[in-house]
Amino acid sequence: MISKKEEGKISFIERIQLWQHLLICSLCKLFMKQNKLIASLIPEAEKKSVASLSDKEKQQIVDAISNAN
Repeated sequence: MISKKEEGKISFIERIQLWQHLLICSLCKLFMKQNKLIASLIPEAEKKSVASLSDKEKQQIVDAISNAN
């Protein structure tokens, strides 16, 4: 449902169910945080291919994902 929510394809009832679940599930909260981070990085990544990223840029992406934990 988290991915569905990010795509804007979640019903009102599902939104409530997800909210209730997130109150108790730390793993899903972490997944949602990481999912949002990855989604925020996609527009920048689409501008460049991975091959054109510098080692520093690649490390920054890895660090950003690691720090989301």
